[in-house]
Amino acid sequence: MSATQTTQDAQIIEVISVFATRWKHEGHAPERKPDDRLGRLAQFYDLFRDKLPQMLDSREIPVEDLEFEPENGAGRRIDAISSARLQLFVLPSNQVVAALILFFHSPNLNADVKAAEEILDLCGYAQVAIGKVGLATYIGEYARDNRNNIRSCSSGTLASIRRRTGTSSTGFSAVPTRRTGRR
Repeated sequence: MSATQTTQDAQIIEVISVFATRWKHEGHAPERKPDDRLGRLAQFYDLFRDKLPQMLDSREIPVEDLEFEPENGAGRRIDAISSARLQLFVLPSNQVVAALILFFHSPNLNADVKAAEEILDLCGYAQVAIGKVGLATYIGEYARDNRNNIRSCSSGTLASIRRRTGTSSTGFSAVPTRRTGRR
């Protein structure tokens, strides 16, 4: 196989995992312009802004800080990941959700889906650590540090969130809402 063919077969995959929280947003989300990628749909953004999720905050995650923790294995890095971002959104119901967005290099999915399948499973079930901190705890600290009028709707505080295979009794649960696409 030539280097040209290998380059043509490689794909960049975007995985977005959305995680529900037990937090409510009080107040107004910061005003933001519609994403440039909306194209001609941007004209409808202002009409339906109150029906759409609003971004509260966004932060780049250094890929060297990402570690994946399968249920029956030690944490490890996945070298194919090229970038990562964590975003907090408020839904029209005032619930706060977090989105973990990863981009990774993959072989042609028609030939080999193993890497994509593994990353989807690990992200979908919150088996991710950032800077040696479990995803639920990291998201809780992120929300607490960037309060943005966020309050907990459970008896625990945001700092007391514990990771337990994708769920926590005090404010975080993994909702395997996954989307892939080429970029």
